[in-house]
Amino acid sequence: MARFTFNQGNLRKLASLPLFALTAPVRWLTPRSMDRWVIGCGSGIGEGALEIYREIEQRFPEHSLVWLTHGAEHRREARNLGIRTLSRNSFRGWWYTVRAGTCVVTHGFGDVNRYGVMGSYLVQLWHGIPLKKLHLDSPVTTQLRLPWPFQRIITGLYGRSTRSISLLTTASPLAATRMRSAFRLAPEQVTITGDPRNDVLFYADAATRRNRARKTIEKVLGLTLGQESLVLYAPTWRDGDPDPVSPSDREWDQLALLAEKHNLRILVRSHPLGEGDYRRGTQRSSRVHLLGAEVLSHITPVLPAYDTVITDYSSIACDFSLTGGAILWFAPDLVSYERSRGFYEPYRLTSEGSYSRDWNGLCEQLDTLYSHANAWEAACARSKRLAYRYFSFEDALSARRVLDEVLTRRAASVLPNLTATPLPPSKPVTKPQARDNNRVAADERSAFVSPVETQVLSITPSSRDEPPAIIVRGTSATGLVPRSLVLTGQQADLPGSITALEPFDGDRITWQARIELLTSSPTTISAQVIRDKNSPSKMLPPPSGEYGLLALGDESGPSPVDTTLTWVGIDAKPDTLVSVGEWCSVTCTPAPNAAVVISIGPPVFPDELLETVQTQREARYRSRPISVEDAVFFESFYGRVATCNPAAIDRELAQRAPHITRYWSVRDLSVAIPEGAIALVEGSEEWWRVRASARLLVVNDWLRKRWKPRPHQTVMQTWHGTMLKRLALDRSHVGPRQAVAIIRESRRWDILLSQNEHSTRVFRRSYRFRGAIWQIGYPRNDSLVTRDGEEARHSLGIPLKSRVVLYAPTWRDGSAELVDTIGLAEMSRELGEEWTILVRGHSRTHEYGRYEGDRRIIDVSRYPGLDDLILASDIVVTDYSSVMFDASVARKPLVFYVPDLAHYKSDERGFTFDFESRAPGPLTRTREELLAAIRSPEQWYPEYAKRYESWRREFNPYDDGHAAERVVTRLLDDGYLPYPPTLSKSGSVG
Repeated sequence: MARFTFNQGNLRKLASLPLFALTAPVRWLTPRSMDRWVIGCGSGIGEGALEIYREIEQRFPEHSLVWLTHGAEHRREARNLGIRTLSRNSFRGWWYTVRAGTCVVTHGFGDVNRYGVMGSYLVQLWHGIPLKKLHLDSPVTTQLRLPWPFQRIITGLYGRSTRSISLLTTASPLAATRMRSAFRLAPEQVTITGDPRNDVLFYADAATRRNRARKTIEKVLGLTLGQESLVLYAPTWRDGDPDPVSPSDREWDQLALLAEKHNLRILVRSHPLGEGDYRRGTQRSSRVHLLGAEVLSHITPVLPAYDTVITDYSSIACDFSLTGGAILWFAPDLVSYERSRGFYEPYRLTSEGSYSRDWNGLCEQLDTLYSHANAWEAACARSKRLAYRYFSFEDALSARRVLDEVLTRRAASVLPNLTATPLPPSKPVTKPQARDNNRVAADERSAFVSPVETQVLSITPSSRDEPPAIIVRGTSATGLVPRSLVLTGQQADLPGSITALEPFDGDRITWQARIELLTSSPTTISAQVIRDKNSPSKMLPPPSGEYGLLALGDESGPSPVDTTLTWVGIDAKPDTLVSVGEWCSVTCTPAPNAAVVISIGPPVFPDELLETVQTQREARYRSRPISVEDAVFFESFYGRVATCNPAAIDRELAQRAPHITRYWSVRDLSVAIPEGAIALVEGSEEWWRVRASARLLVVNDWLRKRWKPRPHQTVMQTWHGTMLKRLALDRSHVGPRQAVAIIRESRRWDILLSQNEHSTRVFRRSYRFRGAIWQIGYPRNDSLVTRDGEEARHSLGIPLKSRVVLYAPTWRDGSAELVDTIGLAEMSRELGEEWTILVRGHSRTHEYGRYEGDRRIIDVSRYPGLDDLILASDIVVTDYSSVMFDASVARKPLVFYVPDLAHYKSDERGFTFDFESRAPGPLTRTREELLAAIRSPEQWYPEYAKRYESWRREFNPYDDGHAAERVVTRLLDDGYLPYPPTLSKSGSVG
C-alpha cells in the first residue's frame, strides 16, 4: 500500500477543488431520497461501517443500500460478504452518492464519493478512541508544504467539512468531549451510542469468541495453534514515516527466547498507513509472524484471540481493553511524538505510568508479565480501568443505537418536537433481535469499579493566610489508598498530599487530597517554573494548560502502579466548575466514568479571552480618552517569559528611575517578573489600558495585536539577538501579504536596539527600518561581564564540581515540536555522571511540552536569566541560535551541532554571512563528533582561537557591562521618560 501523509492528502484536497465547484450545481438541484444509503470505510470492509450496513440490511430490506469501495481488493472482500458495491470514484458511485439521503463514513469524505457527499445526512463513525490529537486539534493534520495562502485554504476546507457532519457517534462522554474539540462540533452534533466496530467483541460468550478469533488467525496465517499465548505488537502510524524502532537482530533474538520460554507467538501488525521493517523477525524465529492489513484487513474481530497487546499510541489498546487482556505500552519516541502529534492527556495517565521506552525494557515487562501472576493481574486491572473510562456500553448493540439515533434525528428534521431516547449504558436486552443465533445481548455491565475514584473537587479561596489549592475527595478500595496525588500536564507537575478518612461501606475508604496551586520549588514542576532570581521566595502558579489527575501507588503496597482518577457519583450533566482567583483560574467539567481533567489558566474568566470580548476591548482601547502615565510597558517573547533585553533595562530603570511604574505583559502569572513590577495578563482590561497610557513600550519581538500609535508613546524594539539566520524580507518565499505585514510592523517602532554593526545593516535591509537605531550593545549581556560562574551555579543549584553543558537549539519554522536533534537522553547516558545538561528551548516551543530525561538533564527553558545559564556552563552547544553571540561575551567554548546544515542553509532560513568559514567552534554532524568535542575542548580550541577573537571584535564590541546603563541614560536624557523630580538632567541633585 502506498504510504499516506497529511501533506499528500492536503495536496489532493487542493487539486480536487475545481471538481467540487463543477459538481456543486448538480448536488444543489438533485433531490435526495431517505431510503438510499451510501456507506464507505477508508481502510476496507469494517471499522463499524460493516455493522451499520448489516443493521440497515436487516431492518430495512426494502431500502437501497450500497458500499462504495476503492480498489479490487476491497471489492472482492465485500462480495465475499454478500455486500453490494460500487466504485467510489466511478460515475455511478458519484451519482448514487448525490442521490443518497444518508452517507456513513469512518475516516472522511473520501470514504464515499467526495464530490457527491455534501448535502447528505452525513454520519461520521470515526475509527477508534481519540488518544492522540486529531483533525484540527493536531498541527500536523493541516500541514502543507506550500506558501501561506494555500495553508489558509486547507484550514478553511477542514473547517467547512466538519460543519457538514450531521452526526458523529462516540463511545463515551470522554471520547465525545475530544471529538467535539477535534472537529469543532456543537454538542448536538455528537452523540454517545457506543462504537459499532466493537459490537463483534460481544457476540456469543467469551470462550466462543476466543475460539472463533484463533481459528481466523490459523486460517489467514496457515498455522495450527495449540496452547500458545498470542501476543500482538501493533504500532500506530507516524504520518507516513517508518516506525522509529524496529528491533535489532539481538533484540529479535531476545524476543524469540521469551517466546520459547513462555510458549508465545508474536504477531506484528504495522499500521496500514505506516511502514516498518519487521520481516527480519520472521527470519530469526518461527514464533514471529506478520499480520499486516494485506493479510487481515480488520483486526478488531480477532482481538479476543490475543492474551497481550503491545502498542505505543494506537487506539487498538482501547478496543482490546474490552477483552480484559493485558496491555503493554511501548513508547520509544514519546517525546518527539508528543510534540509533533500531541495527546489529549499525558501519556502517563493513559498508561498509568507503566510503559517502556526501549526493547530491553519491553522484554523485561513481557517476561515479568508471564512469570508472575500478580503482574498479570495488575496489567489486566489496568485494562479494565481503561475500558471503564472510554466505553459507556459493553454490549453488541452499538450499531442498533447508532441507527436509532440517525432515524430519530432525521425524523426530527421533519417533526421538530421528536427527540431521541437512546438506551441507557449497557441496558440488558432479554430478547435481542439478533442477525444470527450466535449474537446475544451483553450481561449487565460488570461490577468492576476503578480502585481510585473522584467524587468531589473544589477550589479553596486565595487569601493571605492560605494559598489557593485544589481539594479532591474520593474513594478507594480498602488497602489501595494512593500515597499521593499529582496534577500532571505538558509543562508542569504539581504534587498533592493525601489523607485517609473514614471507611465506607466496608470495602471502600474515603480520602481527601490537597494540591497547592502556588509553588516556589523548581522540582515541583520539573524545573519549568523556576523562582525569580531577584526574589527567590516568590510563589508562582503553574503554566496555563490542561492537567490530568494521577494517583501514585504505594510501591510497598498492593497497588504499585500509578492510576488515573475517574469521576463517580455525579450527575449525567454536572455543572462546570469555574473558579477565578488572584493567581489563576481553574475550570473542570466532570463527566461520569471519565478521567479528571482540570484546565488552569490566567486569573480571568475564560469568557474574557473570547474573540468577541477582545474585539470589544480593542474598540475601547482605540476610541476612549487616554490619561498619560509615567510608565513602561514591557513584553518579552510575546509574554511567555520576562527575560532578555527588556528585563535588563527593567533592572537598570528600577535603580535609576524608581518613580517610573513598570508593567509586564504576561500570558499568565506563572511568568516570574522582576521585583517591584506589575504583571498584566494579556487581554485583560488593565492590559489594554496600560498599552495605551504608558509613555514607553519596550518589546523584543513583534507587537502583535492591532496597536494604535499615540503622540505620547515611544516604542523601543530591543530585538533578541544578533542574527545569523535571515530575517523578515531577507527570507526566501516571502509573499506580498507577509511583506506588507513586515513593513507595517517595522513602522510601529521608533527606536531599534542593535548589538553591533552587522545587526544594524541587517535591520535596515530586512525590515526596511527608517527610524533611529541605537548601536550601543545588548543590556542582557551586561551580567556576563560583571558576574561569575560560581554565583550562577549557586542560583541554579548545580554543584561546583559538576561539568556543565548548555544545549540551546533554535526553533524550526513550521514545526510544532521541541527541538532535540542531539538525543538528550542518549547523550546524558554517554557523557556520564560527572556531566549536567542544561537545555534551553526557544520560547516559541514552550507550548509543545518540556524536555525530560534523567536527573542530569535540567530543562531551563523558562528560567528567567540566560546569563546565569551561560555563566554556569563549561561549554555551550547550539545549532543556529543567537546564543552563540552571547556566549562569546563570556568567552565560553562553542560547539555547533548541525546535521541539517545544508537544508537549513538552502531551504529553511539561510544565513546572513558565511557561517561555515567563520564559526568560532567546530561544526559537528554526528553525535560521536559532538561528544568528542564536548569532552575534549582543549583538542580543538587552539585551532579556533583566532576565529573566536575575530568574532568577538565584530559582534561584541559594545558588550562591556554598561549597555543597560547607556540605554536608560539616553531614554532619560532624550526625554522619552522623565527624570526623578529630585535629579537634574545630568543626574545631580537639583
